[in-house]
Amino acid sequence: MRLEQLQYIVEIADTGSFTTASEHLFIAQPSISQAVSTLEKELNVTIFKRSRLGAEPTSIGSEIISHARKVLSETSEIRKLCSLDYSEIVDTITISTVPTLCSTILPKSISRYKKLFPNVTIKIHEDGSKKIRQEIRSGSADFGLVTRHSYIPYDDTETFQPLFSGKLMAYVSAKSALAQYKVVRFEDICTYQVVLFGDTFTLSDYIMRQLEKFGTPKILTSSRNPESVMAFVIDTDCVGFAPDVFLAKNIHVYNGDIVPLHIDDPEITQFGILTNPNRSISTANEMLMKEILIQAQHFERVYLNHM
Repeated sequence: MRLEQLQYIVEIADTGSFTTASEHLFIAQPSISQAVSTLEKELNVTIFKRSRLGAEPTSIGSEIISHARKVLSETSEIRKLCSLDYSEIVDTITISTVPTLCSTILPKSISRYKKLFPNVTIKIHEDGSKKIRQEIRSGSADFGLVTRHSYIPYDDTETFQPLFSGKLMAYVSAKSALAQYKVVRFEDICTYQVVLFGDTFTLSDYIMRQLEKFGTPKILTSSRNPESVMAFVIDTDCVGFAPDVFLAKNIHVYNGDIVPLHIDDPEITQFGILTNPNRSISTANEMLMKEILIQAQHFERVYLNHM
């Protein structure tokens, strides 16, 4: 099967005639007929019903032609991309992201991306997923990097493309009584003071939902800055929370100042790219999202699978 054969059958389907297709493609009619016959033999199907009135796709032929259109379209996109000089693209991209992804996969993604797109300016805004969703809807951000939980519905103004999944974990100071446990329950945590992210974070909403099942949560403070939250945990006898994704490369965990604890809870946290399907995506944006996907796969393979 060759690309020109796919081009021939699409043109024949569009014109309804081998002769007209050959004229449009500047190919001799016998050559097109031979190419289609060879393809039909290779696939062991009849793609066109031939008659004095022209050529009409068979049922299976229509399906093959539909797939051929997709292949030709993708091939065209590949050629278009290869012909671009990315260094000539001048653009500004605004990303709204949760801190976890900003500190894990985003730096490497941008570092690699800027080698191809040196004249693209990238602005990063860190916040919680609830605020990021608003920014995607309003258009103040080109795309978002968010967390998603099972109880959160999405509507037709949002497209969520998964990157990887993680588990919510608690963490405490190495001096905490909880540090001796590998697994804890929300019921156990409820007797301790907790430090949460701000109210724009869906993670905080979920933690509050679970703690409230066992009484009134004892909230010491809240902050949008993960480093501030960790500082409180290190210096006080309180409990912090973070996805395993965030703790996988954390220096405080590596140094032993922070002890991660698995939570006996089935909820999975999804991380992904959030876009507005009603807004067009520039080449610069699309290529950055592709690089983020690549780095997410690498991060999951190297770090998450070994936790």
